[in-house]
Amino acid sequence: MRRNLLVTFGVVWALLSSWPVLAQTPVTPDLQQPNGSGGPVFHKHVSSLGTSLAVKDLPGTVAGFNCTAIAGGAAGYCVAYDATAVPSTGALTGTLVLDVCYFDTTARGCALAHIPNGVLTTKGIVILLTSASTPFTYTTGTDTGFISADYN
Repeated sequence: MRRNLLVTFGVVWALLSSWPVLAQTPVTPDLQQPNGSGGPVFHKHVSSLGTSLAVKDLPGTVAGFNCTAIAGGAAGYCVAYDATAVPSTGALTGTLVLDVCYFDTTARGCALAHIPNGVLTTKGIVILLTSASTPFTYTTGTDTGFISADYN
């Protein structure tokens, strides 16, 4: 009887031990989490309300961006732009506009996320806040806001 019990326990244990473990990886505060390309995801933000954020001056990956606390009252766009520095006001090069989100006349703003893989850049990462009627034009002087980005 004891031998049958041990054999039965051994078979059950062998079956159960081969099942995959379904657990989430714990997130440690202040630890950079990997993105879909395997590298760390960093965060950058303005230190006061502004119209632009030069995130990175080398090629990289935009994981997400945010423009909120909009002051000025005009509707507009939060634009992720492929550049090494903040461009001059006026027309933007259309092929360098990576993505946009629209905000209305409230202070809510807008945000976009491209997790887990992100959007690759060839030059750098700049986030623009513009009150122009099109996301392909960068204007300043009307709206400012809190701008942040997650990137690699």
